[in-house]
Amino acid sequence: MVVLSGRYGAKEAGFKRLGGVKLLRVRDHRGLAALAIAVLFAAIASVAMLGSGPAGAYTAEGTQSDRCIGETMAHRVVLEEGAGNLTPAGGAIVESGSPIAFTGQSTVPLTFAVSSSLALMSAADIDSGAGVLQPDGDYAFTSTKASMNPGILYWDVSFSTAGLKDCQGEAPQVITTDARTLTVVPVKALTPPTVTLTPSPAPTPPFQVRISALRRFDLLHPTVSYSIHCTQVCYGETYYQLVVVRSHRKGLRASKLDHGPEPVWIGAIDGGSQQFSHRYSGSALQTLAAILHSGGSVEVQVHAEATDATRAAMRANRTEQLRT
Repeated sequence: MVVLSGRYGAKEAGFKRLGGVKLLRVRDHRGLAALAIAVLFAAIASVAMLGSGPAGAYTAEGTQSDRCIGETMAHRVVLEEGAGNLTPAGGAIVESGSPIAFTGQSTVPLTFAVSSSLALMSAADIDSGAGVLQPDGDYAFTSTKASMNPGILYWDVSFSTAGLKDCQGEAPQVITTDARTLTVVPVKALTPPTVTLTPSPAPTPPFQVRISALRRFDLLHPTVSYSIHCTQVCYGETYYQLVVVRSHRKGLRASKLDHGPEPVWIGAIDGGSQQFSHRYSGSALQTLAAILHSGGSVEVQVHAEATDATRAAMRANRTEQLRT
């Protein structure tokens, strides 16, 4: 048995089970390192060890399952981590209404799935389909459904080990890449205004992000509520933290009572507001009630970060005392 260990500069590592065997998955976003790891996995799976036979003779130590696992790992790492092997790039922004072409470089057929949330990836509630082999060897899947409505989408790619050479005769497994994000924005958000002879409309206000005042808090209805307002179309996230304040003492973070982050998405061209609410229950509510009944006060520190259609980012912060 060959044991592989070491960090390889990877940002994160985990295990994925294939046919009852745990596979090491290394995520390294520096491209070349990922390719080297993939080649190393393939080499380990097919390595020939010096046997006990005549001098110069070699015998293969790895089993068919070992070689299948090695080729599967190599194929996934190169597909997922190789620069430009999957397009669009993670975090890409596209206009609504235009077909989106998803592509992947692979020696076996690929299947694409697009969903409105990570929780619905297995159901692919927006679109899914098999990639079509292109003359350059890529597999492509074009979706018109993915760009119908503005918002943040999630997509991934899967392949069957049945098409891999070293997996012939093994029970087929479906291998799926990590989900990537894709943001669809309204067409007008990216289209510069046309020059006409008619009087120009009022100028668009500068991009701003604001946090509203908190609504009154009641232990009978223990909900923290606020809203995020953007002056233009925007997307991002918001979260809040709770700090316990007692007289003549430094405030203490109550991290177990923090909430978020939650996604922010305001799709109107001229901006708008999005409401956020979090209701406490169970042990968290008991902790919060004990703090308030003991005479302590609680500060709510709300944070938001949003990006407009031109990718300009703005942050907003607001601190208020929890009013009861």
